[in-house]
Amino acid sequence: LPGQIQSDYPGKFNLNLQEGARPEDSYHIGDLPSDTEASRRAGIISIGAGWAAVDKEALRHSDPDYYFDTVTELGDFIATIK
Repeated sequence: LPGQIQSDYPGKFNLNLQEGARPEDSYHIGDLPSDTEASRRAGIISIGAGWAAVDKEALRHSDPDYYFDTVTELGDFIATIK
């Protein structure tokens, strides 16, 4: 369906984009390496949620576009997005 993105990866997700939103301008916050890979395959910017990750090193190693150890760091980042 238009406006939907599906990832074909374990830990897959479906994303409904608002009208006019583009995948490359969208963000997915995840705490697993498979979340990073699902974001990458869907063309979405990945954010590693280190504060929620069971294995922070594995999440960092998955090379998300951004990685934050705390919710506060994420909030500071979000405040810079226009």
